[in-house]
Amino acid sequence: MKYPVRQPMIVTQGYSEKHPAVDLRNTDMKTHITYPHYAMENSVILKTGKGKTYGENYILLKGDSGLYYLYCHNVLMNELIVGYTVEEGDEVGIPDLSGLGNTGYHLHLEIFGDKYIRRNPLEIFNEFGLKWSYKDGKKKG
Repeated sequence: MKYPVRQPMIVTQGYSEKHPAVDLRNTDMKTHITYPHYAMENSVILKTGKGKTYGENYILLKGDSGLYYLYCHNVLMNELIVGYTVEEGDEVGIPDLSGLGNTGYHLHLEIFGDKYIRRNPLEIFNEFGLKWSYKDGKKKG
């Protein structure tokens, strides 16, 4: 399993009942360069589109493991076509500022299991040994 954003993976908003996702910084704060979002595993593209719930631009992937990944706040890329497959580590989006309240460039990532049951992405990261930390550096996975 690959990281969904460039390293280091910084969590700017954690998972909760009101925010059933994690927001991951995807900008080098020194240079202000933004980086693409990456497929965490080999996946099929199920849906792409725009919707207010998902901060405008999103892509929904189903991974080979059976997990579903919802990547939000993207500039939609023309080559991402429903039904096509992407390989682990392929670019699946470029950050945009479509998030509610404009909290800067970031990836809003939701992960679902069977029957679209929500999963805490931080638990998935830990399960697969993906290192992360909160923006204040206090907690690490």
